[in-house]
Formats: sequence, C-alpha cells, structure tokens
Amino acid sequence: MEPSALDTLRARIADRPWAFAAVAPPTPSFTPCVGEGETLDPKPVALRLFMAFDGVAWRPLPGGLARVMEPADALTGRLPHNALSKDVWVLQEEGLDIYGPSNLPMAALPIRRTPGDMPSRVADNFYWLGRYLERLENAARLIRTVLGRLSRDTMLPRDVPDMEVLVACLIEAGIVSEELTPTAGFGQLPDLLVRALGRDTGIIARLTGRVRNLADLLRDRLSGEMHATIAHDLRRLKGNRVLLRAGQRAVGVGLMHEFAGQILQFCATVSGYAAENMVRGGGRLFLDLGRRIERAQQVAAQLSHALDQKPDRLEAGLNLCLELCDSALTYRSRYLTAVQAAPVIDLVVADEGNPRALGFQLVSARQTLVLLAGVDDALLPAALDQSIAETRLMVAELAGCEDQAELAAGLAPRLRAIEAQVANVSDGVMRQYFALLPLTYTDGVS
Repeated sequence: MEPSALDTLRARIADRPWAFAAVAPPTPSFTPCVGEGETLDPKPVALRLFMAFDGVAWRPLPGGLARVMEPADALTGRLPHNALSKDVWVLQEEGLDIYGPSNLPMAALPIRRTPGDMPSRVADNFYWLGRYLERLENAARLIRTVLGRLSRDTMLPRDVPDMEVLVACLIEAGIVSEELTPTAGFGQLPDLLVRALGRDTGIIARLTGRVRNLADLLRDRLSGEMHATIAHDLRRLKGNRVLLRAGQRAVGVGLMHEFAGQILQFCATVSGYAAENMVRGGGRLFLDLGRRIERAQQVAAQLSHALDQKPDRLEAGLNLCLELCDSALTYRSRYLTAVQAAPVIDLVVADEGNPRALGFQLVSARQTLVLLAGVDDALLPAALDQSIAETRLMVAELAGCEDQAELAAGLAPRLRAIEAQVANVSDGVMRQYFALLPLTYTDGVS
C-alpha cells in the first residue's frame, strides 16, 4: 500500500478498533485446474467448512466447499465471491455398513459341465495351437538328433543309413528342402540347419510365429500366467534365433544343439501349463486333440522311414525308432540291451501307456473325440478303431513270427496307411467342429 493509504487505514482503526480484525495470511493448498489451451495449471484453493447447532452443541459437518482463489485473494485469505467452486465429500470409513438396494432375486443357475461348448472359431484356434506346438517340438527333436551325429569327429559307414532316414524325416517335416544323398555327402546339412533355426523364413520362425498369433487370439481363454509365459519365452527364443542368424557359418553345432533344447523346454512348459492349469474340457480338449493328431501322423511317418530297411540292416532302424520316439531308456529298462523287432514295435507302436508311442496318440485322440461328440455321435471316434486295431495286430504278428526282421521291414506301408487314416479323421474334425459342414464318407472313414 502507498504510505498515504497506510496512514488513512491507521486512522480508521484508531477511530473504530472494534470494526477490524487481524488475520494471519494462510498458506493455501494448490490443486490442478484446467487452464487455457487445455493445460493444467496449479492454483490456490481454500476449503470452507461448516458447523451445525443441534440444540446442544455445535457439530462439524463432513466435507465442505472448495473455492479456487486468485493470487491476490490467497495472500489476504479473502474468499472470492465469483470463483470456481466444488463440493468436497468425505467418504465413510471402511467397515461401516453401506445401505443400498437389495440384490435382485435370481433363479438358481443349473450346474453345467459341457466339454466342447465353445464357439467354433475358438475351438479351431485351440486345435491348431496344439498342432503347431507339436510341429515345433518335432522339428526341434529331429534337428537335435541330427546334430548329435554331426558333432562326431568322423561319420562311420554304419551312420550313413541313419542319416539317410533322418534327412528323409527332415524333408518330410519341411525343415530342409534340399535332398542330400550319401554320394554328395552331408556337408551342406549344417548350413541348412542354421537356416532352418535362424532365418526369418525358416521352419522355426514360421512355427513360433503361428504359436504366438494363436496364443494372442486365445488370450481371453488362457490364464494370465500361461499367456505371459508363452509371450516371454517366445521373445527369448526370437532373440536367440537372431544370434544364430547373425553367426551363419560361424555358428557351431553345440550352439544349435542348445537352441533346439530351449525350444523343447518351451514346448514342455506349455504342456505343463495345459496339464495343470486348464479345465478338462473345452479348449483343453481341442488343444490336446490337435497334439495327438499331429504326433500320430509324425510318429507313423518317421517309423515308416526308419523301418524301410533291408532285413539284415533292420537293427539300426530299430535303434533309430527308439531314438525318434524318445523311448531308448524305457526299452533298456525293460529288455536290457537286446534289440528285437517285436518288443521295439510294441513299445513305439502299440504301447498305449507310452506317451511317445503311436498307439497312445490314437487311443487318446479317440477318448477326446468321445468326450466332444457324446454318446449319440460315435462316427468320428469309431474312425480310429481300425488304426488302433492295426497297431495291436502288428505286435501280435511279430510275436508269433519266426523271422521278425523280415516282417518288421515290411511294416512301412501299413504305418503309412495309419497316417492317412489319421489325416482323414483330422479332416472330419475340421468339418464337424470348425467348418460346421456335414461329414463325408470314404471307405467307412469320415
């Protein structure tokens, strides 16, 4: 204030002191307010509280009125007459009763346990997620099996038939496209495997990409932990795959073997989540059905390659059957070291308790189809009966045959026939549950 104004004020106070009061300037709080240009500006705010007299005592009311002040008002503590104001509410403390409308009466919900009750699109995604996961695991197992032989210092003549079988399996699985022959040698194989593992156009990149896309489409059907684990592990695999691609020829067999092992760990992790976290119905059934159908076709095809040998060279093919089905340890625990056709075929073809055997896939797929179709529709489950009976018949014939090697060497066409029957069942599954078309009939198989 100007000195003259201060003198005038002192005179007024001295003349009528009861009409004036001294108030300490408050330190206001600040609150964000919308300013010009849709910005938020800090402005001082004052909270006016109220009290009510109930006839006995004055009681403070919860809440009050908040008013935004200009800077000059904030210095004097004077409340503006025309300013932005908002009611301030004080919520009740937790634990107090909340009064509101009562719950609406509802009829009791009936208990429902429908195994396959879900949209066809969702079922289709689960089915193909299972198939692509199985293809990814199969590719990693094949590559690791081949790398185990490439890591040896020298390739012996007895290793050549095994490599021929493995290369045929690699070509059929789409892992490599060039056919390698013993006369040309297998020198190109390491480079081809690096491309399959590391390139963006390789089999591993394509399969992991499809698994990622399907997992994203099914995000609302998977648990948060399961989806997060899939996304995290796929990012880690992509980073390691880029390292392989950058290395090209400098990449060693050991590094490729380690990367294939990481893929198998990822597939095992997803299988564990599906086994322990997913309800036995709906998506879990179609996911498992996709894996059983895919593995049945893979096992039948690979065993047919391994057994397509001359009888005098069948022992190497039988050992390869055990290796491809990851059943060598189980065989040794049952039969020690004697490798014979009947027990080997029983373990990898007909043993319904071996999760790597062909018979296990067929029986599990049939049980899943029964759960999906119900008792009124047994067409698709019955389509697998012939294949299941054929696996059991193979073992029975071998057990009663004097020359087991001769008979086992002729099982390749029968295994290929089972593979074709499983493919027909897969077509029937897609028509009935995904495309929603009537089933067709060919030779009694849908």
